[in-house]
Amino acid sequence: MNGNLRVGNLFGIPFYINLSWFLVLGLVTWDYGSELGFSFPQLGGSAWILGLAAALMLFASVLAHELGHSFVAIRQGIPVNSITLFIFGGLASLGEESKTPGDAFWVRSRVRLVQHYPIWYSHPRQPVWRNYRRTCGNH
Repeated sequence: MNGNLRVGNLFGIPFYINLSWFLVLGLVTWDYGSELGFSFPQLGGSAWILGLAAALMLFASVLAHELGHSFVAIRQGIPVNSITLFIFGGLASLGEESKTPGDAFWVRSRVRLVQHYPIWYSHPRQPVWRNYRRTCGNH
């Protein structure tokens, strides 16, 4: 056994969680929950539930990132063996390398659309992106 627990399939891609993921889940939950409990004592035990929710959202974003890589690879005809979440993030295990450097570029860069979609399209009339440029400048 390699320390991975099979969770199921996502869009036909086997999905695993490494045992190290639970360490990070616990640490992030503890860190966020204790800080929320300290900053907002009126939350009581709900602070720990919010800490757990924050930890799960962190890993949901890592999973979305890896799915972005996987979808572009599949579109190029590259098989995706699995997706694994572990202590340092995630890994999309591809069956082979991209055929050209340009294809490798697209597998690497198109995932940025997945990461930045919530920023660009957070509100239909007033995207956060405009506010970001106003407050941070046009760097």
